[in-house]
Amino acid sequence: MKLPKISLTWKIMIGLVLGIFLGWLIQRLDVSSGNHHVFGMETQTVLSFARSLSTLFLNLIKSIIAPLIFATLVVGIAGTGDIKQVGRIGVKALVYFEIVTTLALFIGLAAVNITRPGDGVSLAGIAKGEDKAVLAQRAQDFSKEANDAAKKLLKDAGNRIFVNEHLTKLNGDLYFEARKLVREKKLFAAWTHNGLVLTRLSSDPSCKPKIVRSKADFPSH
Repeated sequence: MKLPKISLTWKIMIGLVLGIFLGWLIQRLDVSSGNHHVFGMETQTVLSFARSLSTLFLNLIKSIIAPLIFATLVVGIAGTGDIKQVGRIGVKALVYFEIVTTLALFIGLAAVNITRPGDGVSLAGIAKGEDKAVLAQRAQDFSKEANDAAKKLLKDAGNRIFVNEHLTKLNGDLYFEARKLVREKKLFAAWTHNGLVLTRLSSDPSCKPKIVRSKADFPSH
């Protein structure tokens, strides 16, 4: 039995419908499973596999564009025979391209200015007058938190690798031992000040820094 031929347009439409249905099915199965598993595998694994297939398909399409254009030009010019005719066709194609592109640009600008898509839509999801102010305040808060985190990271990195040149050999050894205890979560912080090694047991503000003069000043293991 001979199978009916399906046009490229219908193949694209069928692929769109199947893709939408499969995405909806995976989302419903993931929600109903409770442990984020679909078809006996983790949902992220299934999505990563599908993403890899889509990336591979797009890369294959990109790789065929240059050879396709080159081959089309070669066949078209070779089949014409007359170089003057090729020049006339090229000029006509260029003029046609410019006219159509300009026309499409004007149509797009007119459609956007008439329909105004997205006008009145709130980024926060609710159309309120104070949305922009709220978003700006949140952006400032996030920026301040990011700056504080960066300063803390730089300070911690400096404490890990920098030893004050005025430290004695004993205090230098005590400092690196203290940093080791910080990494093991047995101390909250360790730093140097005026040639002394200081530590803090917890992040509680009432916990005062302690000067370390020997290994006996460290918490017991």
